[in-house]
Order: sequence, then structure tokens, then C-alpha cells
Amino acid sequence: MNNRNIGAFDISSRDGGVEFRRVSMSSGKTNSMLVDLTMMQFTLGLQKWLKREGLIQDIFPTLDADHREFVVSGITPSEWAEMFAPDDDTELNNPEVA
Repeated sequence: MNNRNIGAFDISSRDGGVEFRRVSMSSGKTNSMLVDLTMMQFTLGLQKWLKREGLIQDIFPTLDADHREFVVSGITPSEWAEMFAPDDDTELNNPEVA
């Protein structure tokens, strides 16, 4: 297994890709996600992105939006869903509020 740290980013090669770990900007928890890239592809792309040499979608065009958002913020799809879940007390969900 090949591990690398680039700044606050922790990267490990796995069967089927690279496991990427980072702290969520939302929860402060360390989350991980598997991306379907080689260690070299991911490391080179991450270095380019950290140097602001391009947009995340241009640097990692094969990653979907959830994976790219995770690279940027460390926030998982389930954390996004939790953050933006409708609140039972909002005006939209309360017929008594006019």
C-alpha cells in the first residue's frame, strides 16, 4: 500500500483507486472517499488544484460532482443532505404560517 500526505490531505492507494481522506469543513470529522484514479493521477491533479492551476472540474474531469466537492471541502453527500434537509419548523413546512 502506498500512502502520501500532501498538506492536510491523506491519500492511500487501494484496489480500484485511491482513498482520499480529509477533514470536513462542515462537521470537522475526518471523512474518506474512494476515487477511481491512480495514485499518480490523483496526486498530480491535487497538486495542480492546490497551486490554483485550474478549476477542479477541469483538473479532475472524470470525477463526478460529489467526488470533486469532497476534494474541495471534505463534505460527503450524506453531510450535504443533512445540512440542507428541510426543517420541520420552516415556513415551507408549516401551513399555519401565512
